[in-house]
Amino acid sequence: MNMHHFLSHLFMQTPSLLLAYLVIAGWFLTYLRRPTGRMTVTEQKLEGEFRYINARLITNSEEVAFYQGNQREKLTLLASFQKLVCTVIYNSVPYMLSTTVLLGQMHVLLSDRLSRSISLESIGEIY
Repeated sequence: MNMHHFLSHLFMQTPSLLLAYLVIAGWFLTYLRRPTGRMTVTEQKLEGEFRYINARLITNSEEVAFYQGNQREKLTLLASFQKLVCTVIYNSVPYMLSTTVLLGQMHVLLSDRLSRSISLESIGEIY
């Protein structure tokens, strides 16, 4: 009777724990992905705008040359490219900094832990 009681509780608790884990992990990952999704949408929009301006320039190159609009088109193309590059850099710097800070903290923790565990006395004990 005792084994039956154990198995009935085990089979009821395990699926509910797994389900709770999946719900919490899914919510957490969605929370982390949301800024990345917005960043990707903005980047893709600006890349599309840059490609459109470039394709328009290629299509209308004869007219641009005839009407001497090369400086105007150059400014339009450079402005679009600058907007794209600035957005990519602005969006990627916080992630690079947070990763660098995290790696720096891990390095400090690991080096501190290693320096405590490997002291001159412990080396003497090994030999």
